[in-house]
Amino acid sequence: MATSNRKSSGKRFQDISGRQFGILTAVRYAGKSKYSAARWLCRCACGNEGVFFAYALKDGSRTNCGCKKRKAGDDLEKRFWGKVRKTDTCWEWTGCYGTGGYGIFSPINGDPVVAHRVAYQLAIGPIPKGMCVCHHCDNRKCVRPGHLFIGTHKDNSADMVKKNRQIKGEMVAISKLNPEKVQEIFKRWQNGGISQSQLAREYGVSPSNVRAIIFGLSWRWVTGVGMTKE
Repeated sequence: MATSNRKSSGKRFQDISGRQFGILTAVRYAGKSKYSAARWLCRCACGNEGVFFAYALKDGSRTNCGCKKRKAGDDLEKRFWGKVRKTDTCWEWTGCYGTGGYGIFSPINGDPVVAHRVAYQLAIGPIPKGMCVCHHCDNRKCVRPGHLFIGTHKDNSADMVKKNRQIKGEMVAISKLNPEKVQEIFKRWQNGGISQSQLAREYGVSPSNVRAIIFGLSWRWVTGVGMTKE
């Protein structure tokens, strides 16, 4: 069983040295990223070595050094649609769900993605940058392509008001963020050149909200930070 050790920083980490993840074997702890995510030097069965995030190893999204990338298309589509239950009306996602009630799909060696956005891309085509994928059917579990449409954040908000789904009262502050905006915040922080305070001002939330996204204290089902499989 893996044990916890203490480094010179005084913080505890899980020792996964010697454990195998797909065709990767963890060799030694390689420190933390600027987001405080643990990293490990791993040796692949092909002979290559690389440094990878511990959470990606544990949740199965990193299983090789890149030497065995799946064929784009067929395998991913088969795995995705295999998690869908089709009815005469909606096609409901049967995989994992996030706290917002939307399905979550984790491509191999990729970040978790909202399931209905994947369905749109597989069946219809690319999603224009900055656009939302909305539901005609008002069922967050639904991934049926014919029930999905492209809209702006403003369109999405107007649709929620029209269907009386808008968040009210104390929850209004939380409603400022959605999976797409959270992904934008996380990726912009990863790319560097912008502070947490600047991001908070741009998206109309507090710096603590941004900090929670970056360090996986909230919205981890979207960013993948700290996600593990039971």
